Amino acid sequence: MKKENKSLEEIIKGCINHNSKDQEAFFNKFAGRLMAVSQRVGPNDNVANDILQDGFIKIFRGISTLKIYDERAVYAWCKTVITNTAIDFYRKEKRYSYDFNMDDDNNHKEWTDNVGGVNELGIGVDEVTYLDGKNISADKIIRAIQNLTPSYKLVFNMIVMDGLSHEEISDILNISAGTSKSNLSKAKERLRKELTLCN
Repeated sequence: MKKENKSLEEIIKGCINHNSKDQEAFFNKFAGRLMAVSQRVGPNDNVANDILQDGFIKIFRGISTLKIYDERAVYAWCKTVITNTAIDFYRKEKRYSYDFNMDDDNNHKEWTDNVGGVNELGIGVDEVTYLDGKNISADKIIRAIQNLTPSYKLVFNMIVMDGLSHEEISDILNISAGTSKSNLSKAKERLRKELTLCN
């Protein structure tokens, strides 16, 4: 029997009608990439799995709002849902969110938000120039980012991966722009130290 190849639009419309096969097809199409997003922002793999599951519940609840069926646009929307799910998690879990406001506006080192480009990992070029041409593998860079504390990791990813400004992060996380800058500064410094030790 010939396997049916549905378009993304057909799959999404099936999801809107609660078709379990279309929901499974949609999940299989995007879960891998969205799991990578969840792991980037989640404090550990167990929480990342929870964020992904909760995120997909929200995706299927809100999928009827999609009016564009371009794969890149759909992925971008799903990525936003997963990121917002992670932010909701941090807000609810005080054990992970306690350190968002550790720094005040006057206790941070300024960093530019303008990156000179992105590499294949989506990491800003200026984020890794401190390696002075050292050959650091992609796995080591990703592992170093995952080892950041939750607040540093979240701010770093929102700035570098998602391209948000400190003012936007301030509104989303209910912290000052200065705290966002401080957390980014400290995230970069920790990455410098960890990645420098790789070689």
